[in-house]
Amino acid sequence: MKTNNNKIKEYLPFILMVLAIAAIAIFMNLNKGDDVFFKLVSSQNNLFQYLGIRYNQWTGRVVIESLLWLTSRVDLLFRILHPLMIGLLGISLYQLLPERKKGTSWLVVVLIALIPIELFISAGWITTNVHYIWVGAIGTFALIPLKKIYEKKNIAWYEYIIYLLAVLYASNNEQMFIALVLFYTLALVYWFIQERKLNWYIIGSQVIMVLNFINMLLAPGNGAREADEIASWFPTFGSLSLLEKFDLGLASSLFHYIFNSDLIYLVLVIFLVVGVFRNSIKLKDRLIAFIPLVTSLLLGFILKAYALLSTWLDNQGSAEILRLIYRRFKESSLLYGKGFDISSIQSILTYALMFLVIGAVIYSIYIITGNRKETFFLTFILGVGLITRTMMGISPTIWISGVRTFMIFYIALIYVILYIYQKIKKERKFD
Repeated sequence: MKTNNNKIKEYLPFILMVLAIAAIAIFMNLNKGDDVFFKLVSSQNNLFQYLGIRYNQWTGRVVIESLLWLTSRVDLLFRILHPLMIGLLGISLYQLLPERKKGTSWLVVVLIALIPIELFISAGWITTNVHYIWVGAIGTFALIPLKKIYEKKNIAWYEYIIYLLAVLYASNNEQMFIALVLFYTLALVYWFIQERKLNWYIIGSQVIMVLNFINMLLAPGNGAREADEIASWFPTFGSLSLLEKFDLGLASSLFHYIFNSDLIYLVLVIFLVVGVFRNSIKLKDRLIAFIPLVTSLLLGFILKAYALLSTWLDNQGSAEILRLIYRRFKESSLLYGKGFDISSIQSILTYALMFLVIGAVIYSIYIITGNRKETFFLTFILGVGLITRTMMGISPTIWISGVRTFMIFYIALIYVILYIYQKIKKERKFD
């Protein structure tokens, strides 16, 4: 009985979160944005007709689109599944941590609540969540077997089926496909080095991922969709070189956190400062830890607040100097895919600042964890998040897709915050 009570207390934050989201889901307007289109098309076609239309005219995401067809037809199903999916995301993040302790579960819920609401509704509740949020939740869940394999825990046969289905659904999204391939490949290499043998679950999962990707790649609708998106959202996209597209994806991804008032990123850099101050008395370490926090506050919050107030300021003196500083970063050519220009001081300084912040984040993680293995692990997670957003540089919808394409990056940030939080609470390296 005591064990059951402890379990209830441990998972109470997730239960309350699911109930709160269920209450919100009752009042969601499911007839806005792209939801209107999908409700119409799904109601006029059976599943196979619908998938045929979508596959030939727009996308190879047949697995995800199948669930979109069903939830577009049955509002109640979406209202039931959505809270459960958010709960799955929270519990999966919690399960993936090295330790599960009281307090951490509450932090998981708080961090999920800090994800920008735009990420959930930008294309309509049903469309956005089925294609992005639910993919993020199920993709995170699909990482749990890797942790179990690493810890050499038993996995029941029916669990393998559930995990493989999760891989099938999540890897049907291009961004999550990249994330899962990277995580599963790292796990396969690590397992082979440690055990001198292959893991057939990991290999089987990778086969599913590759087949999913081939199916998406060969979809006839890809070409038609790209042509339509270029004409509608990014007419000059075709003139960009591959390097310029990479620059566009990388710069816009880093700008989103460093130069904007993002609360989850702010929590991360605050935790880095707290962790470094707790584990090191060296002035150098503490100054480096402050770099991400200071840049976040200055460039993301203070200057943004200034920009909102600037219309009330005189266009002279110190006010104009501040305005010019703000424009130098905010209106950087890097935001518009013009490419890194070695002859441009603005371009060099902007990239130098971004990489300085990245270096300070990694160094701070090392000071907090105290070893290279954990530093590599957390850096790898952040790197996967960055890669999944940077790859949007090859898509003409990089701007119109909005913040929803940051979903995997947000999950990566949240996990690193939780990991660091546990390290801070666990030990202190000096008294």
